[in-house]
Amino acid sequence: MMSIPIPVIKWLIPLTYFGLIATPVTSQFFFPATPILVWLLTFFCARFIPTPVRPTINVTILPTLESVWYGANISNLVTTHRHWILDVIAWFPYGLVHYVVPFVIAAIAWVYAPAKGAANRNGHKPYSALQFWGLVFGIMNIIGVIVQVSFPCAPPWYELLYGLLPADYSIPGSPAGLARIDELMHSHSYSSAFGASPLVFGAFPSLHAGSATVEALFMSHFFPKFKAFYWAYVGWLYWATMYLSHHYLVDAVAGACLATACFYILLPEHLRDPQGLPSNADIGKEKILPMSSVRSSNIGHRRIWSAAADSEFALDDLPSQLDSPLDGQNQSHLNLLPDSESRSSSISHANSAVHSRSQTPNKQPNQAPRISSSENHQEHPEEEILFDNEQNSPSTSSHTSRIEKHVL
Repeated sequence: MMSIPIPVIKWLIPLTYFGLIATPVTSQFFFPATPILVWLLTFFCARFIPTPVRPTINVTILPTLESVWYGANISNLVTTHRHWILDVIAWFPYGLVHYVVPFVIAAIAWVYAPAKGAANRNGHKPYSALQFWGLVFGIMNIIGVIVQVSFPCAPPWYELLYGLLPADYSIPGSPAGLARIDELMHSHSYSSAFGASPLVFGAFPSLHAGSATVEALFMSHFFPKFKAFYWAYVGWLYWATMYLSHHYLVDAVAGACLATACFYILLPEHLRDPQGLPSNADIGKEKILPMSSVRSSNIGHRRIWSAAADSEFALDDLPSQLDSPLDGQNQSHLNLLPDSESRSSSISHANSAVHSRSQTPNKQPNQAPRISSSENHQEHPEEEILFDNEQNSPSTSSHTSRIEKHVL
């Protein structure tokens, strides 16, 4: 069987990736994942750093900090009592759930968290919750790997196997407490994986703890209903990192601090209050109404989210350029109402028309949004509401009533 040459594979991987980025269907998934892919590439390439240029491995600093800050070696205390049931309880979040949760959160963010289109319609940068998730998760792990490479520290299992003797980069990784899981399941999965780890002395900071923390922060921010459940998982995983002798408590604290800093620094302004921003699931249910000819030619208004218009069509909140003179093409709209008496009459007819439309079911799929009765036209006699019917798309003969506001 003919094998594919290694150089061909090396070129196929980036070409395939850029092809996925360039394709609209796949780019919505692979573009937000770019920081995560950069982190994975950085992690696995750490093995190729020449040993002579690598920093000295710190063996005593973490247990010393643990004893000074907390009065005892918490990791050793946690591992004092061992049982196979505790092994399984610790293995579940550390060796299984940890690798699945990021994908689950990405799927939830894509369907139910604020979508890219929501940012566009509200006048903000096109930045979705899914993109933010990929960015914060990837950047946090990239920073963590850089710290681990620049400041290598021995994990608790090294102290159990070698004491406080100086360490070198020839020492292979150890599954530590996960070796008991291999024995329980009659496998060598974790022994093989950790034995071939490219970052054997990457104990500080704990990216297991950092990942759990940023996951809880993200879910608590966008889906706060189950906040207690998210943070219970975080505490569970913190305990598992120490029980399995992979991290000291100070490692978990450092990972949590890194995750918290990355989350709040990278959180964009328009996602700080996600309530009311539509998700992809909402966009699939609602209709996005197109701009009319008047707005598109003179004003440049953005498209209006029909669900928001049903609750309150806040015309005064929409930015406009009505201070500038209108061109001759649309001046005819203003000439329809030459005096204040006609304007008042037209406003009354407009309110009656809107009221009748809200009372009468409309079977057409492209129904215009209703106007809230809270709009006080007496306070703004100079405002006019005109109705402009235009075809929604070339494929349908139905027309959508558009609501236009002009200042005489």
